[in-house]
Amino acid sequence: MMLRFQHKLSIPTAAYHLIERAPVLDRLDQAITTKQVVALGALAGWGKTTVLAQWAARATLPVAWYTLDSTDRDPQLFLDYLLHAVAAYVPEAADLAKQLAERLDKIL
Repeated sequence: MMLRFQHKLSIPTAAYHLIERAPVLDRLDQAITTKQVVALGALAGWGKTTVLAQWAARATLPVAWYTLDSTDRDPQLFLDYLLHAVAAYVPEAADLAKQLAERLDKIL
């Protein structure tokens, strides 16, 4: 299935050189490799996306990217994109997407 907004699943790249915040990246790397869930929170414009994209570029772990926005309030669309984001790492993702879509159609 071709997604309407494939860019939502692509790691953003900068048009210009950014300063690498090594201490933040190191702490993020340590948290991600030792925890099951990591939440990164800050006000808009403080560099959350930038630091995560920098971390993803240097990560040795597989990275699935999904940029959320207001359209992701639709549960079916959200799950569809989420499963497409992890499809390369979760072989059953396509089957799960189909099953979830069928169940959501029955519920909604």
